[in-house]
Amino acid sequence: MSAAYQIPPGQSVVLNCVRILATLAVFLGHATKPDVLFDVDIALIGRATIPVFLMLSGYFLARAVSAGGQFKTAVLKRYFGLYHVVLPGIVILFLADLWLVQAGSPILENSKFDSEISVHRFLVETFQALTFSGAYWRVDPLSQGLFANQSYWTVEYIMAYMAATSAIYLLSGFTRFAVVAVIALIAGPTILLLSPLWFAGVVAFEIHKQCHAAWVLECSGRADEAARWPRFVRSWAPLYGAIGLIVVVYIERSGLGSWVYDESKTWASFEFRQHLGMAKRFAWQWMLVPGLFLIVVASKYLIYWTPSEKTRNWTKRVARHNLPIYMFHFSMIYVVQSMIPDYQPHWWSPDPYLMMAGALVLTLSISIVCSRYVKPIADRVLAKALS
Repeated sequence: MSAAYQIPPGQSVVLNCVRILATLAVFLGHATKPDVLFDVDIALIGRATIPVFLMLSGYFLARAVSAGGQFKTAVLKRYFGLYHVVLPGIVILFLADLWLVQAGSPILENSKFDSEISVHRFLVETFQALTFSGAYWRVDPLSQGLFANQSYWTVEYIMAYMAATSAIYLLSGFTRFAVVAVIALIAGPTILLLSPLWFAGVVAFEIHKQCHAAWVLECSGRADEAARWPRFVRSWAPLYGAIGLIVVVYIERSGLGSWVYDESKTWASFEFRQHLGMAKRFAWQWMLVPGLFLIVVASKYLIYWTPSEKTRNWTKRVARHNLPIYMFHFSMIYVVQSMIPDYQPHWWSPDPYLMMAGALVLTLSISIVCSRYVKPIADRVLAKALS
C-alpha cells in the first residue's frame, strides 16, 4: 500500500462540480448588471465564487505537482499549455472590442473600458496576454488583462500561483526560496493580495496527503509511528465542516463581508484601488478563506460516494471548459446583447434570457473549438519543444 495520496473519485467529482457552479455563478453575476443587462442583481454565492475557484485550483495543482517531476518542464507545460485558448482569444477579444465600439454597446460607459484601439495598445496587451502579466504591477486602471475583458485577469493570477506552487514542490534549498521570491517580485503586490485564496487550497491538499500517510501506517499495524492530529482531522470532519459553512453563510448573508469591503475603500484613494483590479476586494475575500478552507478539508471525509466512470469522465470534460468560459464570457455577454434589437433589460422581457443563453452557447462553442481543433496542434508543438 502506497502513502501517495490520490484524490478519491467521489471527492474529485464533487469539487469539479463546485468549480463548475462557481463559474456559472460568475457568469450570472456579470450577465445581470442592474439597469444595463438586467433589473435584478443576482449573486448566487456572492464574493465566495473567486475564493472557491482559486482555492480548488490550488488544491488540484498541488496534487499534480506533488507527484514529482522537473520544475522547468512542469511550468512550461502549463504555461504554454494555455496557448490553445490564449492565441485565439487575442484575436476573438480584439474583434469583440471593435464590434462593441461600432455597435455603441453599454460597456463603453464602463470606466474600465478603453475604446481607443491603437497599434501600440494592441501590441502591449498582446504581450501581456502571452506572458500572463496584465495584472502585474498595474499602472493603468483601464481594462483588466486582455483588451476590455475584465475576466481575463484570472489567468494572470493562476499562472503566477502555479509557478510558485511548482517551485515549492519541485525545488529545494536556497533555489526554492530564490525562485519563489523572484516570482513574487515579478508578479507584484496585486497578485500577492489574493495568494491566500490559492495557497489555502494547497495547504488543504497537504493536510489530506499527511492524513493519508498516517492512515497507511495505521492500516499496516504501525499506528505508533503515525501522528495523532490526522485522527482528529478525520474524526471531527462533520464539526469543522459545519463550522466552515456557517462562517461563510454568515459573512455573506449578514452583510459583514460587504461592510468590510466598503470599509476597505477608505484605506486608499479610488485611483489607487482601481490599479488593484479584482484584488481591491481582498479584505472581503480574505474573510471567506477560513470557512472555505474548513469545508474543503472536511470534504474528503464527508464524501463517500463512488461515481460511475461515465460521471467522472463527464465532469472532467465539463470542468476543462471552466477557464475558457472565465476568459471569454464577459465580452461575449455584451456582444450578444448588442445583437438584440431594442434590448430591454427587464426580468419580464425575454431579451436578458436570450442574451444569457446566447452568450453561454457562444462562449462554450469557442472553448470547444479551441479544445478540439487548436489544442492538438498546440500540444504537438509543445511536446516537440520540450523534447
